[in-house]
Amino acid sequence: TTSTSTTTPATPATPGKRRAMAPTPENMLDDCCKERDVDRGAAVLRSVRESGAVPSRVLFHRYAFLLTLQPDVGRLTAVVGEMEAAGHVPDETVYSTVVSGCATLGDLPAALKALKEMKDRGIATRGRTYTRLIKALAAHGQLDQAAELLEEMFLIVPLTDRLQLHDAAASVLAGCASQPGDSVPRRVLHVLRQHGEPVSKDVLRAAEDWFTSQSGWDVTSSTVTVQGYCRACGSKLDSIELLPERQAALARVLSEQLSKSPFIADFDRWLTSQGKYTVVVDGLNVGYFAKKMFDARAVRDVVAHFENQGHRVIVLARKHVVHNAKNHLIPDGTRIMRSMFRDGKVYLTDNDEEDDIFFLYAAVKNGMNVHLVTNDELRDHRFRLSASEYVQDFQKWQRGHHVRALHQVVGRGTVKLTVQPRRVYDSIVQEDRDTHAWHIPFADGHSWLCCLPTSNVAG
Repeated sequence: TTSTSTTTPATPATPGKRRAMAPTPENMLDDCCKERDVDRGAAVLRSVRESGAVPSRVLFHRYAFLLTLQPDVGRLTAVVGEMEAAGHVPDETVYSTVVSGCATLGDLPAALKALKEMKDRGIATRGRTYTRLIKALAAHGQLDQAAELLEEMFLIVPLTDRLQLHDAAASVLAGCASQPGDSVPRRVLHVLRQHGEPVSKDVLRAAEDWFTSQSGWDVTSSTVTVQGYCRACGSKLDSIELLPERQAALARVLSEQLSKSPFIADFDRWLTSQGKYTVVVDGLNVGYFAKKMFDARAVRDVVAHFENQGHRVIVLARKHVVHNAKNHLIPDGTRIMRSMFRDGKVYLTDNDEEDDIFFLYAAVKNGMNVHLVTNDELRDHRFRLSASEYVQDFQKWQRGHHVRALHQVVGRGTVKLTVQPRRVYDSIVQEDRDTHAWHIPFADGHSWLCCLPTSNVAG
């Protein structure tokens, strides 16, 4: 008997259509997370193992998150060991998920143990590692430990993560309202002072609630005079100026670090040719204020404003604002920038160079007593000071020399300039040494919460 086999001809692919791809285990776990289906997620991981494949690192990340949606802390903490057994070194993502998950599930000892294990392994922590644990500790009345972790979070978490401090700090302050004593609130306020920024609405509300819940405090909203005095209690706020010896030391550190850039040598020669200048303008930031197009009038007006006050002004920009008319909001834009460039007021960096370095080096080169004109909040600058003991001095110096130049288009083609001058006082959380009044800045930069001990209230 002769057997024959037939082959079914392949069905030709329909033009314009692609064959649907089978979902990956990672995709399947994503669906499980959306559907909060823990059992199905465990089955996905089990099927990968049974197939002889090694579960990926990402698969463990997603599985760990899925396990935060179920009540068994043991299953969650076991993920670290399962990840190691698969040949992966546990990382920040899985540990942060375990710490946060244990805190959310109410097992604070397990969360603290996972955090300690993470640090013992030398794994860098992030803000998300701490925030939920601090909030859980505060909610359970463990305020001293919450404050301790908040202090630790400030010291070791990268600067870019520290905005999460406000979320954690607000929770600790809120927990203090029902507890006697001022030790923990003072620790929180000192962390916020070191953070060096106006506080969030949640922090402000929690601080106000704590002060008003305690006897012996007169709490009111206030503003500050140009000279730096609180209009409510008369206290003088901290000066924004660094002590001369601290500023000189900071200048040396900055100069050493900035000089290592391969782009600085030519810029240094150009700065030397400028002589003494007192204002450095971030041309890109000032010019790009409307419709994502560069408006050269804004830069021109800022330069004229300071020159009319007797200042010597230099502008930092990139080459495209002189050579590429497509980037300009108005047809005359390139002519305006070329005119300032020919006058020697503008230094042009390459379009792919990091202009923050030039901006800061220009300030350091001239003794640091300059106006830094930019609408950037400066906290987001990519430059990071390597000498950690000078970070707070660096941040204070930035705050003290920062000038905003705000523009708006009014009428037909008219640009209105508003320059917010440098302040003589520091806009951070602070305590007066004499009156022991606390002053907490609102995010709007103008209003303050004044908390004065009633023993110092007149009358």
